[in-house]
Amino acid sequence: MRGQCTSGYLEETLVADEMRQAGFVIIAQNYRVGHLEADIIALDGDMLCVVEVKARASKANLKDLDVLIPPQKEQHLITIADTFARANKALNFRGVRFDFALVYAPYRGQPHVTYIKNAFIPGVLKNF
Repeated sequence: MRGQCTSGYLEETLVADEMRQAGFVIIAQNYRVGHLEADIIALDGDMLCVVEVKARASKANLKDLDVLIPPQKEQHLITIADTFARANKALNFRGVRFDFALVYAPYRGQPHVTYIKNAFIPGVLKNF
């Protein structure tokens, strides 16, 4: 469907390859915790990065991050990061960062990746 999500193996592989070229170490792709999934988990120096990849055939459909990656998806990424970090302390990372990779994948022409570091910072929820 034109303009809809085309994110999949090819786009995630493209992003992972670009991340490697930029010095990231890819730890996992399509990492699952139950029914939840993170597209890429990587190390950027001593920072653990949980990366969500979104691809669209139209640049216009990549503008609104809150629509592309809603708060519920952010919460899923936080859960995945927590589970992964607890199970992989031996990686000796100093913190966790949540990044987004937006892939403009036109039907004709080369795809283009926009990488956003610290795309969101988890907040602390309070029950009042």
